[in-house]
Amino acid sequence: MVSIINSFVFNVVQVGVELKDHQIVRYLQIIRTPFLEYNLKKWHYTIIGKTVVFKPVSAPEGL
Repeated sequence: MVSIINSFVFNVVQVGVELKDHQIVRYLQIIRTPFLEYNLKKWHYTIIGKTVVFKPVSAPEGL
């Protein structure tokens, strides 16, 4: 559990679409966050009803 009191957090994310295996998929990539382990991480997501389901994207070879 993380408790942050009297602070301001500035997150920067990129949201977009890309072509993967002949399908258009949505993605969310965190550019900047105070939690360093999540910087530059990328997830594909789908919206099912009122639920958003995230799936992590594997890092490309060599990274």
